[in-house]
Amino acid sequence: MIQIVIFLQLVLLFAMLGATNYVKKKAKNLADKEDLKDLTLIVQKVKIGFQKVLATHRVQFEAEFRYYEDVWCAARTLHKAFVKLLPLLAGVQVGDDEHKAFGETQQAFSDMMDKSQPFIAEPVWNQFQEFENVMLDEKVNKMYGLSVKDREPYRRHARETLEKCASVLRQHLSGTLEV
Repeated sequence: MIQIVIFLQLVLLFAMLGATNYVKKKAKNLADKEDLKDLTLIVQKVKIGFQKVLATHRVQFEAEFRYYEDVWCAARTLHKAFVKLLPLLAGVQVGDDEHKAFGETQQAFSDMMDKSQPFIAEPVWNQFQEFENVMLDEKVNKMYGLSVKDREPYRRHARETLEKCASVLRQHLSGTLEV
């Protein structure tokens, strides 16, 4: 009988030790779950914050990009009107329609530049401003009846200035797109 009591006590002792280890493991698992839950909440908050910043940046970039598209299209249209105003073939006469179209196109470009200025990065703005100055020189020449004798270098300068606008714009946008 004593042996049975000792045996039962040993079984009870092992059961208590096992239960204690079990309770300790359960408590550790519960603490780990709570820690994991807290960490998950922190990650979710950071993720939501990042998504908000990214969405804001995307909206700003898309708005800025639309202005760049508009200014670039206006610059290309102005350059086309400029080329029509200065044909390379000697003896080709330019009519009042071309002069009027150039003046109107130049004014539209100038208005676009004024409208877009707050939304365009300064280096890009400065380069388009240089292009506009080249176009204004031609407008002033036509207003005062001045004629450029050698048209090729003048046209080349206008084209190079426009190409420089494209280059500065590409450079700016490639820097904007870096994440």
